[in-house]
Amino acid sequence: MYQDGFIVTAPMRDRLSPGPLGVRKHIAHKCLRGYTLFSTAFGSTEYLIDMNGMVVHTWPVTHTQYAELLPNGHLMVDNVGWGIEELAPDGKRVWSWSKEFYHHDFHLVGDNEIVLLVRREEPPLPGYYAAGHEPKTMKSDVVLCIDRQGNTLWEF
Repeated sequence: MYQDGFIVTAPMRDRLSPGPLGVRKHIAHKCLRGYTLFSTAFGSTEYLIDMNGMVVHTWPVTHTQYAELLPNGHLMVDNVGWGIEELAPDGKRVWSWSKEFYHHDFHLVGDNEIVLLVRREEPPLPGYYAAGHEPKTMKSDVVLCIDRQGNTLWEF
């Protein structure tokens, strides 16, 4: 992807194959017209690009790998291990949630509910480990549904 003639999405080379970077080919009649929102893995910028790979807008982010553009122009992003946050177009945080160890995914349900994945440390299950080899805790994934006030509506 290019901005002002320079490639801006080139992460560290040790994480990539030696092949070409950025938008490689655009066959207009085979594409759905619109924009693409993406971030480099655990990067510091979220990009919105047009069909030619040109940067249309960016948001400063922290350690993100997933984002969703909201109808109001705001951006909901993850901050891996910290939580999720909603950013205004200028990058200012307008909402955040960080009560538990969030990781990997969220889904917006309407205007007020968010389903997300969190990690919890729990006591080991009895009989699961050989006697004398039980860890102090086990890491479990839990699906939560929260509202915009941070209340847990349900969990699984």
